[in-house]
Amino acid sequence: MSGGAIMGSRWRVEHAEEARHREVMASLGVCDAEWALCKVLEASDVKPGQNRLLLTKGMVRDGPIPRLFPELEELDDDGLNAQHTVPVTLLDAEGREKEVSLCFLNSNKAYRIKGPEWRRFVEDSGMCKGDRLDLYACRRGGDGERCLFSFTSKGGGASGGSARCTNGPNRTRQPAAADAVRDHKKRAKSRRAERQGHMGYVMDEACIGGFQGDYGCCKAAEGTREDKAPTRSWKDYATKKEREAAKGHLMLKYAILAEYYY
Repeated sequence: MSGGAIMGSRWRVEHAEEARHREVMASLGVCDAEWALCKVLEASDVKPGQNRLLLTKGMVRDGPIPRLFPELEELDDDGLNAQHTVPVTLLDAEGREKEVSLCFLNSNKAYRIKGPEWRRFVEDSGMCKGDRLDLYACRRGGDGERCLFSFTSKGGGASGGSARCTNGPNRTRQPAAADAVRDHKKRAKSRRAERQGHMGYVMDEACIGGFQGDYGCCKAAEGTREDKAPTRSWKDYATKKEREAAKGHLMLKYAILAEYYY
C-alpha cells in the first residue's frame, strides 16, 4: 500500500486500542460512539492552504457517518447528490473542539471535512503526513449533539512509521536524513576550525606568482616568519641528506597550501 493510502473498514482499529478509545471518549462525555474509518494522512490533508480532509465515498458509505448525518445522502431532482454542508463538532482525546463542515462533492465523489478550523485542528494536534487517523461517529451531551471524534497514531501509516513532520509552526520532528546532514556539517566545521587553529597559515606575499627558491614560503597568521630557510637554495646544500630534507619540507608546504587555498 502506497504512502498516503486511504483505508476502509478492513483496517479497523484493534480491539484493545478501540477499548482504550472508548474509555477516553466516555471520560469526555461522548456516547453512542461507532468506529467509522481510518486514513493514512496525505500531504494535502495537512497542508495549511488546503483546509480540508478528503474521505472517499467508499470509506464513508455503509458506515456510521451517513447514518448520523442522513442529509449527506440526499439527492437532487437530477439524481445527483444534493451536496449539503453539515456543521459538525470535531473532538480529540486532548479535549480539543473545532467547528468544521462535513459535505459531499459530486465533482470527485468524495466527502470532505473542511474549513479553517480543520487547519487549526491539524496545527494544534501536530498531525503530519503518514500519521494514521481514526474517526468515530458519536453523540455528546443531553441533546445528543452529533460529533466526530479523532484519534491520531503518529507515523502509524502503511509506510511503517518512517514519515516525519514538516508542516506548520508547531512541527518539531525533522527528517532523519536532515539530522544526519546537519550533524555531519557541524562535525566538519568543528574539524576544519581545529585544523585551521593549529595551522594558522596564510600565503606570504612573496609567494604570489610562484614559490620562493627556498622552502620557507608560509608565515603564521600573526605575521611572524616561521621556519625560514637560509637564503641559499636547497640545491646548494652540500649533502644528499640535506637536499632530501629540503625537498620533503617544500612538498609538505605545497600540500598545505593546496588543501587550504585552492
